[in-house]
Amino acid sequence: MTFKQFALRNVQRNLSSYLAFFMASTISVMVFFIFSVAFFHPGMHLANKSIPLTELLTDILPFQYGCSLVFILYSFGTFLHRRWGEFGLLRLLGITDLQFIKLMFFENVLIGFISIVSGILLGLLFSKYFFFVISMIFRFPLEFHLSTFPIWFTFIAFISLFILVSILSPFFVRSKNIYYLLTKSRKQNRQPKTSLLQSVCGITIILLMYGWLVYEIQNQDKLKKIAFTEWLMYSGYDIYMGVVILILITYLLFSQISTIGITLLKRNSRFYFYKTNLLWISNLAHQAKHNVRNLFMSTVLITISLAFTANLYTSYLYTAEQILKEFLVPISYLSYPQDKQLKENINYIDTYLEKNGYEYEKIQIPLLALSNLRAPSASNETSIALLSNSHFNQLARFLGREPISLEGNDSLELVSGGWGVNPPSTFQRKEMAVGERKLNIIGTDDTHYVRSVAQIYYVLSDSLYRQVKSSYPTYTLVEYQIPNWTRLGDFSTQITKRFNEGPREVMTAANNFQGELIRNKTFFFIGSFISIVFFIAAISFLYFRLFANIQGEREKYRNLAKIGLKRKEIKLIITRQLAIFFFPPFIIASVHTHMILVFLNKENVEWAPFDKVLQVITIFGVIQILYFIWIRSKYIRMIFHYLDQGKI
Repeated sequence: MTFKQFALRNVQRNLSSYLAFFMASTISVMVFFIFSVAFFHPGMHLANKSIPLTELLTDILPFQYGCSLVFILYSFGTFLHRRWGEFGLLRLLGITDLQFIKLMFFENVLIGFISIVSGILLGLLFSKYFFFVISMIFRFPLEFHLSTFPIWFTFIAFISLFILVSILSPFFVRSKNIYYLLTKSRKQNRQPKTSLLQSVCGITIILLMYGWLVYEIQNQDKLKKIAFTEWLMYSGYDIYMGVVILILITYLLFSQISTIGITLLKRNSRFYFYKTNLLWISNLAHQAKHNVRNLFMSTVLITISLAFTANLYTSYLYTAEQILKEFLVPISYLSYPQDKQLKENINYIDTYLEKNGYEYEKIQIPLLALSNLRAPSASNETSIALLSNSHFNQLARFLGREPISLEGNDSLELVSGGWGVNPPSTFQRKEMAVGERKLNIIGTDDTHYVRSVAQIYYVLSDSLYRQVKSSYPTYTLVEYQIPNWTRLGDFSTQITKRFNEGPREVMTAANNFQGELIRNKTFFFIGSFISIVFFIAAISFLYFRLFANIQGEREKYRNLAKIGLKRKEIKLIITRQLAIFFFPPFIIASVHTHMILVFLNKENVEWAPFDKVLQVITIFGVIQILYFIWIRSKYIRMIFHYLDQGKI
């Protein structure tokens, strides 16, 4: 037998272990290849509408390649751990370092080469579907076009990755001595010890973390009054903090709750010694340490897949609501003091809406400018506007909010968020004077009432407003509420081009709707491919964990069969163990997915409806169940095949 034949036999003998790695690598190559074909497609760069897709692919290609590198490194580390006994025996028989490096290099590159070829072939098969969907999204014909460059680009990218892993993997084994390699693979796992105090602390921490997340969602107004939490919320770091907390909760659930659960089951003698319960509970107890790490990794990856897909899906469904939240109203017309065509332009808009059967409501209010409102973001000076109590109440009712009542020098401060990530408190003023009158600021509200006009508004009492009205230039704001505003795309473009050339500014939500809808469709479609990669990686970790100790499991069931354990009972034990191993990560990931979506949309919880999230969870759940059925069948078949060889 030659050295290459020996390496090939190693691959054939460990085919079941390589299978999960091969499948996951093939999927990664397929997705990367499809994205590469799309990125280098000449039609993508010729059509202006494809710019969002090319920019997205520019960011996604290196990200997906980096994820593939991390996954392959982790997978090889897990696979090498299983083969430590084999490597120890080879070193005991006198294999040289150079031969060992050549052996690992040949095995890894062989599997990598087959994965790359398979991934490219699958990519060719699904690329036509990919371009068909892209053509539907962007509404322009985009036929399948293939050049040799994406093939060579994908091949070189991933063969380099596999060569890198092949070079690094032998060093992880060479650093271990022969005794460690031979004994580590046979070392029996022990059930981790736990104490009542440690268990209580773990459960308390989990409850506190969950409680903080729920409190942060339900009490935003209270937290905005605290400087640190206000900064967290407006900078977006509270989202990262929430994700970190969920990751810690996930680890604690498996490291503490699972250990406590097994201990309680073992202490319940009536249940523990009932039929075959002793066998599967003891098996879980002795493999608890390894299970915690793998279950934790799988749960995190499944959560990423579910949350990423669900967030993109709901963003696509609620595109109109998100745009309207930003624009507040479908059409907003701001007239500067020099505008002499206000009535003519408003009549033009009204006539079009009435002629085309649109229902609408309109409001017209004056704003007094303490600074230039035309381009407030162009200078460092904070832009400030004034409006009367009665006009503010009209605007509040128009937007479906509560009116207020002011008298004398009382004033309500409205802060619009600081034109960026700065919290409203950075723009608040403790003292403010209008003319020669010092205002008595009775409160501050960061709710948006007017979009992109001023950074700070002061609502004055009607009497004070009349006194200072003549001292400041008057801008006029006209806003429209239109139920079917999403169909006003062409008209919005028309009035924007027509009116924005003069001393006025028109802002329309419909102008951005189609572009945003296409963007969200694209994100959802492309993101689904990325989610599949993460999901395949998650279930591959489960596969590695199950088949890492298949030889020991075979021997265990063979010995149990010798003392009378029936095959029906073996099936029941395996099914329970696999169910416990497969479904808790998915259940926890599903709960955390809904929490993440609610947390991301905490200001508009209705944009993360449970039924829409459930649709995504159901699709991934069906995939998980099918994978469970396949793995269970394969696992039982391998166990029984070994028993049949021993004629048990």
